[in-house]
Amino acid sequence: MPEWMKVESIANYCDTSRRNVQNWIYKEGLRHVKVKGTVRIKREWLDQWLEAHEVLEKPESTRKCHKGGNDD
Repeated sequence: MPEWMKVESIANYCDTSRRNVQNWIYKEGLRHVKVKGTVRIKREWLDQWLEAHEVLEKPESTRKCHKGGNDD
């Protein structure tokens, strides 16, 4: 049986604020349903959305900024 989560549970699960979760829903397209005015999200949907928004950091050696000019 799928686990349905409310905004507060998602915020706790992701260690973020309720406002961030609401932004994910209404501005960034996190899939959800409303039941009697309450937002519910399947944990599976949340995990898929989080994985799709994964950010892979570049290794330290490739993140150097070269502005040109002297190296002083």
